Formats: sequence, C-alpha cells, structure tokens
Amino acid sequence: MRFLVWSMPLLAVAMLVGSGRVSSLVSGLVGTIVALLVAMAAGPLDFTPADAAGACARGGWLACLVGAVILSGLFFREIVVGGRSPPADTAINGRRAKLFGTCFLVGPFAEAATGFGVGQVTTVAGLGALRLQPREVVVFGLLSQAMVPWGALANGTVVGAQLAGVGSTELGVRSAVLTAPLLLGWLVLFWHFARDAGVSASYRELVGEVTW
Repeated sequence: MRFLVWSMPLLAVAMLVGSGRVSSLVSGLVGTIVALLVAMAAGPLDFTPADAAGACARGGWLACLVGAVILSGLFFREIVVGGRSPPADTAINGRRAKLFGTCFLVGPFAEAATGFGVGQVTTVAGLGALRLQPREVVVFGLLSQAMVPWGALANGTVVGAQLAGVGSTELGVRSAVLTAPLLLGWLVLFWHFARDAGVSASYRELVGEVTW
C-alpha cells in the first residue's frame, strides 16, 4: 500500500495524459501537486514546506535547462521552415543537394548545438519541403543523429573524458577518427535510400558528398 501511495504522482500524470482531455502542462502541474502532497503526508522522511519550496526551485531550474534545449531546437526548425519550398519543377540535383545538406550538415549541427535528439526536429522540417514519403522522411531524419556523441550524449562524452584524463583536443581528434568510418557507412546507406526515394545523383555529386 505504501508503494502505491508513493506511485500516485506518476499514476495521476499517466491517467491524465492517457485521457487526452487535458494538456501536458496541466498534467504536469497536477503531478507536481500530488507529489508534494504525498511527500509531505506519506514520505519516508520529514518533508516540510521549506523543503518543498527548495525542491520546486531545483526542479524549476532543471526545467529551464531542458526548456532552453527545446527552444533552441524550435529556433533551428523555424529557420529551416522559413526558407521557401522548392518549386514543383525543381531539378533533381537541387533536391539532392538539399537532401544531403539537411541530413549531413544542418541536422547534425542542430543536434550538436542542442542535444536530446532535438536535431531531428530540424531535419524533419527541412525534409518536409522535398515532397518525400512519410517513411522516407523518418529514415532520413535518423541521419540527424550522426553527431549524437556531441548532442544527446555530450554530457556523458565530456564527463567520461574527464574521468579518463583525456583533454578536449585529444578527445575531439579521437572522436573524429572513430566517427569518420561510421559517417562513410551512413553515407552509403544515404545513397541507397536516396536512390529508392527517386533522388538520384551523378558521379560528380557522389564524389562531392564523400568530400563533405
């Protein structure tokens, strides 16, 4: 019974979200209130209103950090969406350049700059202008995670390097050496899926993509 009471905040949020009748903001607020009541009434340790205020302040600070990441992702998305969509008679090579740039340049940059997989939001927004099938957008969107060691996993990457006594320059060089063959492998997959999507390229363009 005690564990059921301690699970009430999570259960309350899950039920509200599952109902589909309230927003995520309202669900979160209700979960916070239930958590405070459970902590002060049935917590394993004494939990005073002062403790509750401190916990809310720390949680608010963490929420601001996560919110900054999400807002950064939305900012990049607005930049990408703000560009004009290619006209219906756009040449194949124009679509190809935009497809490659979105998957290997814009998306990974947004992921490295924001993290938490938010780079895929930017990538999907850019791919939306290329008149691709939904399944194709999903596949190409995953390529935005190519720099995930410096995006969603950046905290672990940096902390792990510090614990191992590896400097930032050495870490960058070794990560580049490790990532280079992976990028070439993903490039081959990109060629395969781009061909299936009808966005072909000349040999000269393929060489250019390898150079990038």
